[in-house]
Amino acid sequence: MPDLSDRIEASASEPQSMTVDGNTATQHSLKDLIAADEYLKANAANASEKRGFQIQRFKPPGTV
Repeated sequence: MPDLSDRIEASASEPQSMTVDGNTATQHSLKDLIAADEYLKANAANASEKRGFQIQRFKPPGTV
């Protein structure tokens, strides 16, 4: 899973679009990059073997 934190930080410090010698370049919007980063982190968390916080009732043997 790629960590997009560095890319988001770099995109925030650069201009959204630029033109050099007639060539125009446009980046994805910052909102889209953040949404993609959150989506990838959520998928990684769901795929994890750890269940996080879980509540269960404990019933010792021999009780009714």
